[in-house]
Amino acid sequence: MPYLCDILKNPVPTGSGAKAEGIRALHAAGFAVPSSWVVLPSDVEMLFSGRDALKTAGIFLTEADRTLGSSFPVIVRSSATREDLPGAAAPGIYLSKTARNLRELATATIQCAASARGAAAKAYGNALARKGLGGPRPACGDMALLIQPLIKAEFGAVCTLYHKQELVVELARGGAASITSGAGARWRAVFSPEGRPQGRLVPDFPWKDALAAAASAAKIQRTLYPSSNISVEMALCGGHPVILQARVFGTVSGAGMIDFDMIFASIRDLMRGLGFSNGEWALSEIPALLAYNYLRLSRPESETLEHFVINLRPAGLRRAQRLKWITVRHLGDQTLFPPKSNAKAQKTLFALARQGLLFIFRAALPGNRVKRVTLGGGRGTVPFSFVLSSMTGCEAAYIRRRLTPEGAAAMCERLDREKDLLRAVFKKLRAGKKTAYARALEKGLLTQLAQLGKQRSVAASLRPAHGGGYAIKGIPTRRENRTIDGLAVTDRDILRQCPRKFIYAAADFEPSFLSRIGRVAAVAISRGTIGSHAAAICAEFGVPLLVETNNISRIRTGDRLRLSLLTGKIILLSRPHLIK
Repeated sequence: MPYLCDILKNPVPTGSGAKAEGIRALHAAGFAVPSSWVVLPSDVEMLFSGRDALKTAGIFLTEADRTLGSSFPVIVRSSATREDLPGAAAPGIYLSKTARNLRELATATIQCAASARGAAAKAYGNALARKGLGGPRPACGDMALLIQPLIKAEFGAVCTLYHKQELVVELARGGAASITSGAGARWRAVFSPEGRPQGRLVPDFPWKDALAAAASAAKIQRTLYPSSNISVEMALCGGHPVILQARVFGTVSGAGMIDFDMIFASIRDLMRGLGFSNGEWALSEIPALLAYNYLRLSRPESETLEHFVINLRPAGLRRAQRLKWITVRHLGDQTLFPPKSNAKAQKTLFALARQGLLFIFRAALPGNRVKRVTLGGGRGTVPFSFVLSSMTGCEAAYIRRRLTPEGAAAMCERLDREKDLLRAVFKKLRAGKKTAYARALEKGLLTQLAQLGKQRSVAASLRPAHGGGYAIKGIPTRRENRTIDGLAVTDRDILRQCPRKFIYAAADFEPSFLSRIGRVAAVAISRGTIGSHAAAICAEFGVPLLVETNNISRIRTGDRLRLSLLTGKIILLSRPHLIK
């Protein structure tokens, strides 16, 4: 078995460390990275850690001569399992060494391997163990080696991005090593989250290179680490960034990654529990799932996932009719949800919603192709299909009239992320085998990218209408001469402990929240009657409903409200502490 594994052409072996896994993720997402080979910790221990390391390294050098070829000079870097952890990054613990030839490569690998057993590495491991980070305390030598060509560049840059706060770009001539080593940067600039420079720049400031670095770093954060603070090291070759490393140094909430295979297995179990057989349904490949299935890109656990859309095929639709599922038709689409009599289904969907998994059930469109994906860990298979989304005139009007500026900015950020992911998936498809499903998906992605561009244009051109000032007012779907008083519960706070009776306020009422409907005194949504789940759900369960509600974002969980079913006005009576 070879000692050097090319991680850009092969899956990253277990134990390769955070740096190697990060390089592979960057490459999969379409970013330019150097050629990269990894030597696993077990091989590092065997080859470079004994007294006769120079002799035992001979076998490795023979392979390196054949594999690296003209890649010299190279840089040998650490890639440890406990290195660069969120909230516990510690540059300088392990060594990085350059090598101009095979002889220097032998010395560089031995010195880098020795740094994993040094005093600094031991102290770092002990500190992580005391903080409860990085899992059980491993042996000191659990470090892989990452070997990359030394990039010759006009500039090196280190970009530090603070989540939705600011972006700091530091530049130096020749490469990023002088910045990361602590010698300092020649130029420094601070950008706003929108990419605008803050403060005045010196006359000789390399403006174009700084902009290229900032744009690349912002795209990395948007695509791979949207809930994290990150530091990105890169070499700028003729204004084109080559990414050397992207390191997370703090997350907004949580540091783990989503286990999509476990989620897929949960969805398969859900469908079995709801009474649907294999072949009666398929999971829609939304951008996050495409990125995982084709690029193996997961997402931080701290992120809120999109809805999982489950497409019921003809046999599944017939079964849903027999089970008396409720159907809502809107512009040719059919959305389904379980009836009030199916308490088990409602309880199951609510339990999954508490795990952050929300579901929409739709009728599959005719002619949609289906593929089966094998899950890791022997968890079986799950069916997938790709369904094109579209934006109707009603949805465009909703974005313009009901979305706040903050909501529009968040929508633009989400759409930019989806476009980046879909482009990377499209690139992967173009280079891969052309199965029937892949050909259909490749064609569909081009249409979807154009559709995302239209959606983003609408969100970016938002001019919110402030008619009615700050009044909270909607349209009652059934007018009655009475008022309803109660505590407010908004959005996903419905998943927490709620009062016996409450007024629910959100953009819409999710089918996954049906088990709470018995406690809901009234619902106020910002969406209209057409195309909302709330209209059908409230009609089915006899719950008063306001639609097209202005300024609904002013309502907070725990507010005491008075809702008029005659005028549609919502009065804020008091704002106590949030519900615990």
